[in-house]
Amino acid sequence: MKFSLGTKNIGDDERYRRYAYGHLSDAVRKLCVEPGMVNQRLWHAFEAINKIDVDSLPDNVRKDLKWSISEATKFEKNGSPDLETTLRRLRSSTGSKIASRILKANTELESYIS
Repeated sequence: MKFSLGTKNIGDDERYRRYAYGHLSDAVRKLCVEPGMVNQRLWHAFEAINKIDVDSLPDNVRKDLKWSISEATKFEKNGSPDLETTLRRLRSSTGSKIASRILKANTELESYIS
């Protein structure tokens, strides 16, 4: 799974924030209600996060999501950062930290929605 870290030209910040909030809220929902261990729930959460252009978000939200993506893709497969490879090796405590930062980013983004 590849992540979008920029390239989109977002004209309407408020509209895009609502779009991103919808996907980020879906990621949080998946972290809370999907069955399985935290690494399995993170896989489903990142399916939703992958639809967001992280660089188009406010600084504090961007920082949390970039950290989460970095932690969830720190191990490589064929020379590229890889979510699946990392999640297979992920400790539960690290998975919980990533999930907490995703929840924090969601809460922060919500404060930008009018």
